[in-house]
Amino acid sequence: MGTTDICELVIKEITESELSVNSIAKKSGISEAAIRGWLRGKGTPSIANAQFVLSVLGKELCIKEKATNGQ
Repeated sequence: MGTTDICELVIKEITESELSVNSIAKKSGISEAAIRGWLRGKGTPSIANAQFVLSVLGKELCIKEKATNGQ
């Protein structure tokens, strides 16, 4: 599985959500202008802001140790 840019993941989840951008903004505490900017390619979310938005959408970011292939 390839890597996905966090911003691309957040945008995908927002656009596939049944929630409005306004609702996501209010529930996440991130400004609607910031979220709309991400959707237009104007700026990217910080990891913290990505997590706030993803949490509203029922998702979470997970950072885990990389597999070492038996080393």
